[in-house]
Amino acid sequence: MPCKTAAGDDAETAWLKIATDYKVADPQALLDTYKAGLEANAGATYEDATANCVAGFTSK
Repeated sequence: MPCKTAAGDDAETAWLKIATDYKVADPQALLDTYKAGLEANAGATYEDATANCVAGFTSK
């Protein structure tokens, strides 16, 4: 098993335990929805809000 996958699996297992401990109604469904959102937006590009803010102030 590649290290990246092992670390990711460990992180997911830990997250699911924490979410269960905090009584999240359906931790696996929430995690699956989150991961689907990441995949759906994998190619998205974002503007750097901090850089835009700095540029706005420096242009004044």
